[in-house]
Amino acid sequence: MISGVFGGYVVSSLFRKRSFKFTLQVASMAYVLIFVLFTLLATFANLIGENGLGGLSLESVKIAFNFVLNPRLITHFIFWGAILLFTLFLLQVNDKFGLGIFLKFLSRKGHQQK
Repeated sequence: MISGVFGGYVVSSLFRKRSFKFTLQVASMAYVLIFVLFTLLATFANLIGENGLGGLSLESVKIAFNFVLNPRLITHFIFWGAILLFTLFLLQVNDKFGLGIFLKFLSRKGHQQK
């Protein structure tokens, strides 16, 4: 949700005058950063909630990192990242080139060179 708000509103308003490539790169990096940060925060909050501050040990930190590096979680990350990038791509095409241009481009009815 946070990355969606970032992608929908922040990116389109802050990077409107920047290049298409730059905007997608910044959005991708922000998505990775947000995902990693919130996953680690939620994992450690869960550890502290279950065990208290005294329950944090090297072993519990290893368990937390194993959870973060779980293939299922990484698969979800890739799936939602692809959806986010596709949405950002469509929003950027709409902002940079105008409403409906992407569909015209796909149907090959877009700009004709003269």
